[in-house]
Amino acid sequence: MKNYDKLKQVIQKANPEIMELKFGCEILRYKEEPKDRKYKVITDIGFAANKEKVWINSVPFGSMSLPTEILKSELADKTGDWIILGRPIRLADVLLAIGNMDFGINSKGVFIVYQGSNDLSHRDFSQTDYAWNLKDNNLDNQSEATKQFLIDILVK
Repeated sequence: MKNYDKLKQVIQKANPEIMELKFGCEILRYKEEPKDRKYKVITDIGFAANKEKVWINSVPFGSMSLPTEILKSELADKTGDWIILGRPIRLADVLLAIGNMDFGINSKGVFIVYQGSNDLSHRDFSQTDYAWNLKDNNLDNQSEATKQFLIDILVK
C-alpha cells in the first residue's frame, strides 16, 4: 500500500513512545538465520528497572526458551544488526496523530467528520465509511480502506 510506511512515521512522530524499547516493542535482527527474525522486548532487566538492558525473545510469550539479555544501546545502534520496529500502533496513537483535526471516532469505531462552528453545541458531524476494528487494536490489521482513509488525512 502506497504511503503506509509514511503513515506509520506520522503516527510514531505524534507518539514517540511507540518506538521505545519497552514491553511489546518489536525488533528485527536482519543479519541472522533464519533471515529477518523478529524479537520482542519482554522487560527491562534488574531491580528498579535497569534502564540500560532489556530481555528479548524471538519466540511467543510463555514458551520455555530463555530470553536474551542485551544492551539498549546495541539495539539502538543504527550501524548494527538490529532495526527497532516499535510496538503495534493502536487507536489511541492514531487519535493522538489526528490531534485537533476535524475528525473523531464514535463508540462503534466509525470515524466521523465534524463540520461547522468550533462551538460544540452548534456542531454537526457526519459518519464516514471507515471504521477501526475495535476487536483488533492494531493498525497493521485494519482494513485497507481504513488505512487508506488515515493516509489521506494524515500523510501530507
